[in-house]
Amino acid sequence: MSQETMTTVTSMPLYLMIAGGVLIVIMIYLLVRMRRSKTSTKRSQRPQTETKQERRKLREERPEPTRRTEAKPEKPREETPRPKKAERAGKEELPVFENPIPETQGIDRESFSTFAGSRILAVDDNALNLKLIERLMEGSGIVMETASNGVEALEKLRAPNAHYDLVLMDVNMPKMDGLEATREIRQDPQLQRTPVLALTASTDREEVERILRSGMNGYLDKPIVLGKLFSAFKLFTVHPSQDKQTRVMVAKKGNEDLLTNPEVLDIRQGIEHSNNDEELYRTILDDFLREYAECDRRYQELTEQEAYEELHRLLVDLDGLTGTLGAMELYRLVDRIKQTLEQGEHALLKDFSLECHEDFQRFRREARRYLAA
Repeated sequence: MSQETMTTVTSMPLYLMIAGGVLIVIMIYLLVRMRRSKTSTKRSQRPQTETKQERRKLREERPEPTRRTEAKPEKPREETPRPKKAERAGKEELPVFENPIPETQGIDRESFSTFAGSRILAVDDNALNLKLIERLMEGSGIVMETASNGVEALEKLRAPNAHYDLVLMDVNMPKMDGLEATREIRQDPQLQRTPVLALTASTDREEVERILRSGMNGYLDKPIVLGKLFSAFKLFTVHPSQDKQTRVMVAKKGNEDLLTNPEVLDIRQGIEHSNNDEELYRTILDDFLREYAECDRRYQELTEQEAYEELHRLLVDLDGLTGTLGAMELYRLVDRIKQTLEQGEHALLKDFSLECHEDFQRFRREARRYLAA
């Protein structure tokens, strides 16, 4: 064998040994990489609950930073609606009723003896309205004085040693109306605690707002209901702690069954408005026929003279009185005319003259028939 052949044979095992060594190193490297990959996979697959518990533990151990909190304004508490209060002198308050005075049931004229000794001032330019209030108070022991306008009312209220527990104030009056008179009362320190209630035939929202802005404590709508008048006394006057038991007066049998046209004169309703006192109703009806005997002619004169302010006062009076008497046809007509006047449609007022005359004549015939029976 030659020397070249010997060299090749002897060199082969060394080459294989080197290659084998390299392969071993590569396998070791790959094995290490695989082990590291498995370890990282296990860490990423750790249960979430364990991770959350660790984070919670870290937060508990870590001190919480102090937070600056600002005080939030408290929401106002909702209270049960009550009558508004108007501040008066001496930090005393009087109730103010935006809604109609509630009616006390089962009231008759004798019930007012509960307020015996109280002094009231009734202010109205209509003598018949004053007479009606006076008759309702009759025999109760209540002292009642009257005035025909705001000027007279202020004179009586400011008189030496004068004291009134309640003032019933008509809204529409000549010289000084009830609203202006009430503003004068509220500006007088000696009279600021005197309760004043409006007497009005108009109770729409705008009128009520005018009444309350003037300083009045509420209003009684016309025709006056006995139960509401009693409630007004109970709310605003000092009365004994033990009230007398009220009773319902039974309407006596009389001429209420007389055949009349209820569309013209509903005497049943009129007697009911008079506290089921037929004698009182007949007196008011007779007084109305005498006091307003020429009201249809007076209406025509005022429209021709364009004396709209005076005409409005006449209509307001008629509105309350015709409703009290049960003069239904005349009551509805007066209300229509009053709305026309208040809306400023003066050109239409003369168109009512004939209807006013005819309706009043029908009412007068029915009323005289009833009174003559």
